Amino acid sequence: MAVIVAVTAVRAWINSLDSLVGKGLPLALGAFRAADPPRSPGQGAYALLSQVGGSLELVAEEGIGRARISATIYAGTDEAAEAAAVAYLNTLEALTGDPAPMGDIARCLVADDITGPVALPDLGYLIDADFYLTSI
Repeated sequence: MAVIVAVTAVRAWINSLDSLVGKGLPLALGAFRAADPPRSPGQGAYALLSQVGGSLELVAEEGIGRARISATIYAGTDEAAEAAAVAYLNTLEALTGDPAPMGDIARCLVADDITGPVALPDLGYLIDADFYLTSI
């Protein structure tokens, strides 16, 4: 199995969620790679994504990989960041059993071992999750 570009896949999935991302929604600006944050984040909450672990060998089924994705959620106020983090967490918990498309790159079978939200001292919240992905 080829390794899946997990951060790109998860970012595509988050940004496709019209119940989470968009003007007036909890994660208004969407998700970005941690190395490429938005230049002008004053218009709402956003998530910075990075891969902090993963494996191919821990999953018994052929063609499935595990990627641990860390999302750091920021907003202009602590209250807005917390609300966005909780909305993202609830969305993650819904990833069970029904494969979810992650852009045109992968499908997520389940998100598991979710931790957070953990408050950070800079108006951010951290949520980590294992995404079990298969390529499309």
